[in-house]
Amino acid sequence: MTNKLFNLVYLPAIFGFLILSVVFGFAQSAPTDTWELIKEKGDLKVYTRKNINSNIKEIRITTLVRAPMEDFIDALNDADSYKLWVYRCSFSTLVEKPSSSELYYHTATDFPFPFSDRDLVVYTSQRFDEHGVFFSDSYARPDHLPMVEDVVRIFYFESHWKVTALDDGTLHIDYNSKVDPAGNIPQWIVNLGLTVGPVKSMEKFTEFVEKGRFVKK
Repeated sequence: MTNKLFNLVYLPAIFGFLILSVVFGFAQSAPTDTWELIKEKGDLKVYTRKNINSNIKEIRITTLVRAPMEDFIDALNDADSYKLWVYRCSFSTLVEKPSSSELYYHTATDFPFPFSDRDLVVYTSQRFDEHGVFFSDSYARPDHLPMVEDVVRIFYFESHWKVTALDDGTLHIDYNSKVDPAGNIPQWIVNLGLTVGPVKSMEKFTEFVEKGRFVKK
């Protein structure tokens, strides 16, 4: 099997890690390019756009969750449970919680041979605005924990959740992220499989929240 064919066969597995950005923030200046809708499935819509800081595209997902805001936040902050819904997540744990609106977590993703597994250390801060809209912003903090042997650490990661409670009792989710997996994976392959992991994880997360299958702390 040629290297190119190998990469295409394993695209779904390779890009599961990209939903690690499904867990939070985004701060650098926004690109001038507008979001391009590339997939629509029921309430779920997937967009991409160019990233001014990288050749790897940004991703945005919007959807609806039929659950109370409190349940959504509890599930999002239950870092120990990420491996139950994050695509190909092999390890997840809460590292520390400096305050009620901040947390650090550590997570890892299983990559198929011959690629090395990836891990990510993230700092998250959360807030409500004056209209009751919930925001959760996260950034890679690679130096917060020692490196793990034989695992590639992700250094560039930002994600953002904006969650609005609607009058009918549902939550409107607007999520976007950008991440560089590091290592020797060609950027064209990353972009080709960009939406696989995030979409699968968002679908599972929606089910996870709506059925209350998380453990409240």
